[in-house]
Parts: sequence; C-alpha cells; structure tokens
Amino acid sequence: MKFDLVPEESQLERIDACPYCKSVKYDRLFVDNSWPYEECGDCSLIFLGRRIKEEHVSQIYDKAGYHGNVDAGYLLRMAARQFDLLRMPGGQKLRIHEDGAGNGAFLAHCRSLGHEASGTDLGKDSVERAKALFGVTVKQGDIFSSGIEPGSLDVFAAFNLLCHLYRPWEYLAHASSLLKPGGRLILRTGNRNFFFKRVRGGGWSAPEHVFHYNNRLLFRMLAGSGFEVVKTRAAFDADFPYSLLAANKELYNSRLARSIGPLLVRFWNVLRLPKEDVYLLCGKKDCNVREKSSLLKKAYRSVVPVKTRKLVSLLRSYAREFGLPGGCISFFKLHYLPLPQVSVGIGRGKSPVRLRRKTTDYNVFNDVFINNEFDGLSGPSVRVIVDLGAYTGLSSVFFANKYPRARIIALEPEQSNFDLLKKNASFYKNIECVHAAVWKHAACLEIFDEKADKWSCRYVESSCPSGGGTTALDVPGIMERFGLDRIDIMKCDIEGAEREIFSEKSAWLERVDQIIVELHDRYAPGASDAVFAAAQKNGFEITQKGEKVLLSRRRMAESEAPSSESVNGQCRRDL
Repeated sequence: MKFDLVPEESQLERIDACPYCKSVKYDRLFVDNSWPYEECGDCSLIFLGRRIKEEHVSQIYDKAGYHGNVDAGYLLRMAARQFDLLRMPGGQKLRIHEDGAGNGAFLAHCRSLGHEASGTDLGKDSVERAKALFGVTVKQGDIFSSGIEPGSLDVFAAFNLLCHLYRPWEYLAHASSLLKPGGRLILRTGNRNFFFKRVRGGGWSAPEHVFHYNNRLLFRMLAGSGFEVVKTRAAFDADFPYSLLAANKELYNSRLARSIGPLLVRFWNVLRLPKEDVYLLCGKKDCNVREKSSLLKKAYRSVVPVKTRKLVSLLRSYAREFGLPGGCISFFKLHYLPLPQVSVGIGRGKSPVRLRRKTTDYNVFNDVFINNEFDGLSGPSVRVIVDLGAYTGLSSVFFANKYPRARIIALEPEQSNFDLLKKNASFYKNIECVHAAVWKHAACLEIFDEKADKWSCRYVESSCPSGGGTTALDVPGIMERFGLDRIDIMKCDIEGAEREIFSEKSAWLERVDQIIVELHDRYAPGASDAVFAAAQKNGFEITQKGEKVLLSRRRMAESEAPSSESVNGQCRRDL
C-alpha cells in the first residue's frame, strides 16, 4: 500500500550507519516514492536512509483500509495452506500466537481446528477488521507487551512483518524465548535479491518497509537468535510468475488462478528458482525439528563423495558472500587455477587480494571473508585498529573495507608474509604496514624454528648480532610511535606471544576497547590463563569461540563519537 500521509520533519530521523552491523560503508540503491533506500556494503542489508521515528510509526497502520479489501474465503484458503506448512503432529492441541495478525484469517483457521490461538497487531484498523471478518479478538500491541509467558508457545507466526520492524534481531530473540522446546517459528518475508523485483525498480513499500533482506542475511539473523531454518517455500500468492496474475484483481481471485497458481509455485520450488516472497519454517537450535531428507537429498549424499559435497557447499558460500558471478570466479581461481599466486575478488567495489597456492592463505581467506570470524566486532565510530600478526593482510583489508575512516596499523615480522601484506594493502591509504613483531618489551627476536611454516613462525628473544634478527615492539611503544591515544580494535594472532604481552605490564589495556585474540596454548602453555587474567583485571567481557577470544568493554560515550553529519559526509566520500 502506498503511504499517502506526509509526516512532519520532527517525526523523521536520518540513519547514518547500518542498523545491523554498524558499518558506515553503504551506497544509495534507489529512491522509492521520495524515500531513499541504502545498501550496506558489508552485510548487504537494505535500509531506509530516512525514516519515520519508531514512536510515530503507528500512524501508518492505524489508517483505515491499510490491508485492502480481499475476499474472506480467499483469506481462509491462504491461512489453511500456511498452517499446512507447519506439519505439526496431529492429535494435540497447540498454543499458537500470530504477531501482525492483520485480518485474523490465520487465527480463525487455527481455532477452527481446535487450537488455542491468540494474536497481536499494532494497527487499530487491523484489530477491528479481524473482529468484523472472522469474530477473532486481536490485542492491539506487539509481542513485547503481549504478556505471553516465556516457553509457553508451540508455534509463533509472523507473516509479512520482519520488514516493518525497527530491531528485528531483538524481536527474533524474544520470539525464541516464548517458544517451548520443540516449538516452531513460521515467517513470511520478501527476498530482496529476486531479479523481477530488481527489474521492476519499485514497489518496495516505503516508508513502512524499513528493511529488506536477502536469504543469507536472514539465515544469519535467525541463527543468532537461536533458530535453525528447516525449510523454505515460495509464497502461494505473491511469487513470480503467479504474481503476474495480480495485475488483474478478478483473474487473481478466479478459479483459474486458484488452480494454476499452486502448480506454478510448485514448479518454481522444484527447480529451486529465486523466490520473490518466501515462507521460512524454523525450529529452535536445541531441538531436532528438521524434516526427513527427501529421496533426492538421500541419493545425493549416497552417490556424491564427501569431499565433493564440501566443495559444493563452499562454492555456495562464495556465491552468497560475493554474488553468483564473482563468487564462482573467486572459487575456481582458488581451487583450480594452477598458478603460484592468484588474485581473488572480495565483492563489488573492493580491491582483490593476492593468495599463495598450497598455503594456509586459503584457510585464512575463508575464515575472514566467508566464515565472518570478526562478526563480534562492532561500532560505527571506530578510528584506530592495530593488527598484530597481520600475516598477508587479509584481516587488515577486511577492516579497511568495513571501517573506511579508521587508521589501521598492521605488524608482521616474517619477510615473505610482509611482502604480500604490502601488496594487498597498497590499494588502501588507511593501512600502514610495519615490518616488526610484538613482544613484552622492545627487543630483538629470532625465529625459534627455521623449518616452521610461514603462517606459524614463532620467535624468541635473542642478542641479535649485527645484521640479523627481527625488530620487536611492545604495545606502549607502538602507541607512542604512531601517536595513538586509544585503540578501538586490536587483533592479536601472534603464535603464543600473547602470553608475553598480556602477562607483563598491561596498563595499555585500559586504552583499548575491543580485542580479538587467537590463543596458542599448544605453543605457549599458560597463554589462555594470562589473557583471561588480564581481561578480568581490566574489566573486559570475555566471549570465547574455539581458539578465538573476544574481549570487549562498553563503547565510548556518545559525546566522543563523531557527529552524524561528519560520518555521513565521510561515508559518501569513501563510496
């Protein structure tokens, strides 16, 4: 529905960083009915750059006739098909809640089957419409004010709602807390990557649709809220080519459309073609709700070797991360191009990186750009990043793209790694490369094992005769040398030397906001103890994921952050 109310300027707000990942690197995608949509360069979220403040958004949904006029019988048929997607075991009474209940058809169908169903909706018109059409009582409000007890629901439904929410990640986490063990979440939302939507160049329903997602981002958001996607299905009434029928209302509601439409959608699903609107059935991660594999999947798993399946899965990850053409090109360059060194693209508008064959460069590349190992780091006002153990510069390049205004100091002691670091960083003016190691104090080091791989070089303190050895700096010395008052993010992957720098004088920790460190107890016993002790002493929160540990403190006060105008102006210059 087109929004025909004109809000006052005081009711609007400008968004100067991606609301989800906090990146300030975004680009203007298009303008829909005078409302600008921006696309985040890091997480691919599409968001409104100027939107109505959350406290005033109810004026959209209170408008009479917001949901339009659709035949009640058609709505009930749609609700029946939505319920069938759940495939819940029969013979038991379920407790179901639908948020954004709209016209109340789904609740009415659930009650007709003997289930206990409740609903909430922000719009006053929706509450009255559900009562008038189906005699269903819908509470005006949202799930946060619904009074539902945690762990009490069997099913939580939200159709065409996520794109309206201002903090969908918090919403999904709360929905997870309301479900019982074994409970299910069913969603319907649009797919921003659908080609027909791109060609159409409009119809994105601004300003009520504040976000648009692709499946990769949506799956990641659901996983972070404790859900696992069980299956996806094309929407029955809105998917291309069925959506072409919507141009004619009489044809859309005709017996012909009801007969042909489901066949078209089934054909679309079987061929796994892109979906414009998609249903997602999700279960809580701690529950085994995944459906039995189809015969095709079983045949695939029994015939195709495990190694090949892993490569196919990795290829899909590349395509999701870098787009289908770029992802496929990068994948085949890395795995099948017989060159000692390859140049690999990392996404639209970003300079490629160089990797060496038959080294751990590939593993580091996958960790940084495919597995998103730096997801826990955030903050749009990041100014200084210190990369200790920068290796070939992949992490520094990642930071340079995510935080284009930040100053990045990259230290790497091993010569061949440092040479490649300089090449990869040469496209970025904000990366400063330093050929040095890090130690508990300024010193001269030598390699502990000359036969060690380039990615795992360990150093020990040495007298270093003239002309030999590697220069080592301590953290206070690095800050003094480069004139750093504070470090926003420090990455530390230094093959066991973390035991030395965290166990000695650690007053410098008070001047660091976030640290991500890889632990190497296998090389330096006691490294973990030293890191954890120093973190607790200096008031860091500790999050551990395998060998990686994230140490974070509360972000700087808002008064220290740059103004919105300066952030947005710089963002536009960077883009």
